[in-house]
Amino acid sequence: MPPANDFGLFVGTRRTRGLRNEQQMEFYRYLAEKRDEDPELHVYVDETGCDPKSRFVGVGGICILDSRSYEMRHAALRHWRDQQGWVETLHFADIASSTEHRHLSLLTQLKRHRAGLLFLGHATIARGNKDSLVSTLFVQMIGDALQRADQQGCLGDVRAVRVLKEASEGFDALHLPSLKDELSQHLLQLFPNRVYLKSFHALPKGREVMLECADTIASAMRRRWSSGNNIHKDRVAESTMNVTGFGDSREGAAVYKIH
Repeated sequence: MPPANDFGLFVGTRRTRGLRNEQQMEFYRYLAEKRDEDPELHVYVDETGCDPKSRFVGVGGICILDSRSYEMRHAALRHWRDQQGWVETLHFADIASSTEHRHLSLLTQLKRHRAGLLFLGHATIARGNKDSLVSTLFVQMIGDALQRADQQGCLGDVRAVRVLKEASEGFDALHLPSLKDELSQHLLQLFPNRVYLKSFHALPKGREVMLECADTIASAMRRRWSSGNNIHKDRVAESTMNVTGFGDSREGAAVYKIH
């Protein structure tokens, strides 16, 4: 009779954990595909400072705590954006004297519709290639956002999470699949049987006003840390800090960390 281990019945501790994790993730993915009725929490994120010359690297964005209850406000933001007639996508990097008012107007609208939103920002100082660090910051920030939502009684029993980021061809091809798995595992550990990642999509920024807001938030974090000679960007960065509450550690509607 062959040893029992030949059949995989008794395996080492490390391998056991690995097999168990694989089984959990398979079931987790099944839930994400099948449970369409669960309330959804949407997260819009963007990164900043990924170029090798930058020492500051961060991720920022917005968490919609309940997509159903925020639906009308989201539609109002989209309608306002469509009515502006700005063909080009709003990028913080492109702010000039002639375009500063666009970002300030966007922030005014965001402040008007901030009920039900949690503003997010995580950053650190690093050098060299930062892609893997960005992935880690995404996972940490989204996990922290959900913990804050849970503390404030906004999470509920079961919540599906959808994450949307700006498309970045190189980063997405190399890191998006592993980033999805890491985030799924992280949420499973933090909130077993309560929270699961339903999707993680990369979209062109021009199609979603919330991604324009995420770009503004992430870039404003970096602008506040680094000095510059563009007063228009400085004013937008300061307004962003005020709208998000990043400048006030008592603000309950913000999760902001500089490591």
